[in-house]
Amino acid sequence: MASSQIKTYQLSEAADQDLELILEYSISNFGLDRAAEYLITFESLFMLLVNNNDLGNKRDEIKKGLRSIRKESHIVFYRLKDEYILIVRVLHVSRDFPSHFMQDE
Repeated sequence: MASSQIKTYQLSEAADQDLELILEYSISNFGLDRAAEYLITFESLFMLLVNNNDLGNKRDEIKKGLRSIRKESHIVFYRLKDEYILIVRVLHVSRDFPSHFMQDE
């Protein structure tokens, strides 16, 4: 898949919920400013993936076509689509990843 075709990213409903939970947790534990800064770094990572979509690792052992990249204490799981990157999940590194993909997608 040519990276020039990919122009943007989309969040799955589950990824959107993951980011909301990360924001809530971060506000409670680190304050609003640091939580907002951390969330902005995800936006930067998503755009980096749009421009360098092979940057992450293939995760076919979890689900065929799935890729991931680490962002501090979280793993971003995504799929390459024809014209965009689908952010599937954003999970803490301590989570049991395969169990989150049995019912997803």
